[in-house]
Amino acid sequence: MVRSSRFLGEFKDHANSRMDIYVHNTHVGRWDNAGSDLTLPTNGLTITARGMTITAGTSCIKADVTLNCGADLIFTGTTGQSQMLLTDNLADSLSVGIASGSDFLLFKTTNCSEVLSSAVDRKLTGGNMIMTKRTVTTDATVGNRTWTIAEMLGGLLLRDAAGGARCDVTPTAALIVAGIPCATVNDTFEVVIVNTADMAEAITLKIGTDVTLVPACPAIAQNEQMHLIVRLTCVGACEKVTMYAAVSAGT
Repeated sequence: MVRSSRFLGEFKDHANSRMDIYVHNTHVGRWDNAGSDLTLPTNGLTITARGMTITAGTSCIKADVTLNCGADLIFTGTTGQSQMLLTDNLADSLSVGIASGSDFLLFKTTNCSEVLSSAVDRKLTGGNMIMTKRTVTTDATVGNRTWTIAEMLGGLLLRDAAGGARCDVTPTAALIVAGIPCATVNDTFEVVIVNTADMAEAITLKIGTDVTLVPACPAIAQNEQMHLIVRLTCVGACEKVTMYAAVSAGT
């Protein structure tokens, strides 16, 4: 048995592969060499304002942390420095639970099926709106135009017919599927085409290979817009896409 001065504390049982820590005859912790475990005092551990750093190396740190009294979990540092990294390719990589036991948020990292979902009803109140960022493509090609999948995914196409009626063409189904990361059947996105011509010049939309357009060959008159819902109907060896078009007065 090895003892230190009682002035600062006492260490016992070092010879038996463990170290019990006493302060003024009160047991405050134990280091068990056999399991490399440090047992902290039951009345808690106070960390000073200078903080504590844990270096994991190749080991695994597992701990349950309870923040009481309205405590905050704060990440500090420069832009992009702090990260919360989830394990890849798990059906449930991280769950944010409610005290009642249900998951409020669930992070799914399964390859090509990554999802952030909620198991409870949600609503936005106080006049809030769900916002979608769009990339605007402005074009005034003299002649027919074949749109790219990148332009269509941007969501908004402003087309000046530039002096005559045009027959613009969608990308092929193969190009559309290739342009969507981890594409699966029934993946859907929306795009709006606006005819910004300064005179009565119509734009007719034609289809690329293996694309179905409903209705077939819709036309967009000057200052009208076409709203397209694009849906992947076959992914793999035979890509196929269906587009549903609705034309309405625009600008």
